[in-house]
Amino acid sequence: MKNRISEMKEGQVITFDKPKKYEFIRPLSSGGTGKTILMRDTTINEQFVCKKYDPEQKEYEEEFYKRFVDEIKIMYSVYDKNIVRVYDYFLYPELKTGYIIMEYIQGVDIDDYFLWEDNEKINEMFIQIINAFAYLARNGILHRDVRAANIMIDNMDNVKIIDFGFGKKHAADASDAQASVILNWPASKIPNEIWREVYNEKTEIYYVGYLIKNLVEKYQMTCFKYGLLLEKMIQISPDDRIESFETIQNCIAEQTFEAIEFSNCFYVFLHLWLFFLQSFWNIPRSNFNC
Repeated sequence: MKNRISEMKEGQVITFDKPKKYEFIRPLSSGGTGKTILMRDTTINEQFVCKKYDPEQKEYEEEFYKRFVDEIKIMYSVYDKNIVRVYDYFLYPELKTGYIIMEYIQGVDIDDYFLWEDNEKINEMFIQIINAFAYLARNGILHRDVRAANIMIDNMDNVKIIDFGFGKKHAADASDAQASVILNWPASKIPNEIWREVYNEKTEIYYVGYLIKNLVEKYQMTCFKYGLLLEKMIQISPDDRIESFETIQNCIAEQTFEAIEFSNCFYVFLHLWLFFLQSFWNIPRSNFNC
């Protein structure tokens, strides 16, 4: 910046002539729209992730570039401990490329996390995920790419939602958004509204629910406490599905579904115990009132 601050006028463009210097560490991943690397800011000695826009399908270069810019806007509009932070960006529209500088999350995705971690932690991770998506919903943001690879767990057991490349910000009063993204799910597990090209908060609830359900079943997590709540999240019909992430938060806080689940389990246990007594003592069934 060459001009003195005291001489500057409102609206004047500020240009910093000396760029920051980063040291390349290693490649991280690559996908259909670009690559990510790990690098270090040599001045402050901190590591960051750099995502470069470089689509493989050049015929969609213009469309994907707009999504890349939208991703930057979304990430700058959010600030939550369970959502990856963005620190800087560089756009080169004339070259149809750009870079996003993001927080480096030292951890693994949620699927790999449970390869090694105690299954008991699924309840805590579930609550953090719901809190993150509730925050996004309050700010009118749909992630639209809910899968295990996009939910990281850092070394301090903090959930981090990443990759807003398909994200969409909509008006607060908008109930539906066009379902321009169809995830790679079996047809039997696609919610009804998708066939009407609708993707809204209830759709996001469905996919978050099914992601957790798959983890619970894959790792046989009998300790998961919110099974009935999960069932309400993954109803195929949106009319039968739970209303919002905020409602889910309230159910968790009030232990509504946990209490229902406990009551049902106790009821089954009671009947099994009575059946045992009846069989052991040869007590007539009419003597029980339950």
